[in-house]
Amino acid sequence: MSIELQQKIQLLELELEKCKARVAELEGRRPHAAGNMGEAYLASLLGVEPTIQNCPYDILTPTNCKLEVKTSKLNLHNHANGSHWGWSKPLGEDSDKDYDQLILLAEPNPQHINFYAQPFVRYVIFDIPFSKVPKFLNGRRDIFLGTNPNRVFSPTSITLYRDFQITEHEFVKKYHKA
Repeated sequence: MSIELQQKIQLLELELEKCKARVAELEGRRPHAAGNMGEAYLASLLGVEPTIQNCPYDILTPTNCKLEVKTSKLNLHNHANGSHWGWSKPLGEDSDKDYDQLILLAEPNPQHINFYAQPFVRYVIFDIPFSKVPKFLNGRRDIFLGTNPNRVFSPTSITLYRDFQITEHEFVKKYHKA
């Protein structure tokens, strides 16, 4: 490897560390930063803007579909060799949400990246019709899912991966006008 290439790699690594520090700083100040980033990301794929705060949905697509977007960070288990994602209150605090589709975004687990519908992406994406959302809620009205598709055993987890996981391309094709 040339010296020039090594220097470029070092500069990029430093820039990456600065970006990570900035993200951590912003997330510390704004508890919904991860959610806002997920909404902005999907909206940018469709060429639209997210809705305003406290709207009953997050994105109105070019196909006039109302999307509620929930984003989960990767949650590593300290007590076991595993991880999960969690999305809270997808129906709203008082079940007051009004949308057509729930889009769950999940930070990929690098250990399982090759098992997702689309490896090497910013988010693992699940696209669930509003009418099916209650099927996936736990007793607290949240959704939890293990990050390894090969080690999920509950029927609801299997269904999420099998029937509702989509790729970015599928997302854009479904919600963006041609």
